[in-house]
Amino acid sequence: MRSRFRGLALAATAVAVATAAACSSSTSPNGGGGGGTGGHATTIVASSTTSGGSYGGGGNYFFNPTPDTVAVGSTVSWQFGSVGHNVIFQTAGAPANISVTSNSTVSRTFPTAGTYNYTCTIHGFSGVLVVK
Repeated sequence: MRSRFRGLALAATAVAVATAAACSSSTSPNGGGGGGTGGHATTIVASSTTSGGSYGGGGNYFFNPTPDTVAVGSTVSWQFGSVGHNVIFQTAGAPANISVTSNSTVSRTFPTAGTYNYTCTIHGFSGVLVVK
């Protein structure tokens, strides 16, 4: 009986360690922060410079960071500057798309694990969000 409880205690400890690691695994430059239920917040910037990100057909436009990895339950924000962009998800089960937006930040929560591909259909550039 004692070894059975010890095994359960070890399993519970392993789950706690894995959960803590998942919450700090974002590739986002702003790391942790307290968004969502069980995850952390990250901000993806729709940028218009010539360094980093995914260009696709978007010329100098890109999402940064991409890809990014967050925990299930995380809230992710897309920050838009003066140039209007949208976020259209290509993955089933994704939250609502973000319509053309400028000079603001829009957030979405990801309650389900998966790989979420998204695109700015105005300029043709794309991003990837991995939810674990």
